[in-house]
Amino acid sequence: MVMWLDGGSVGVRKKLDMRMKALGFCVAMLALMGGAIAARAHMVALSPETETYVSIHDDVVALTHARVIDGTGALALEDQTLLI
Repeated sequence: MVMWLDGGSVGVRKKLDMRMKALGFCVAMLALMGGAIAARAHMVALSPETETYVSIHDDVVALTHARVIDGTGALALEDQTLLI
């Protein structure tokens, strides 16, 4: 068994590292969920004139089967899904 200078073993270090990664992931997910809730709370009411041009009233819209041309000279990507 390999011992660290402070007396901890490799197995204990790995478990602690995995727990810290899991905790970081949970904190990141909570932050994202909080941001989504806050964004939903700040939705702007559209004027009647603008409403005539709006047909989808969702936070996220998916455009499917799109051809993506990025303008860099690379080949176009076919059958892509774009989330807006």
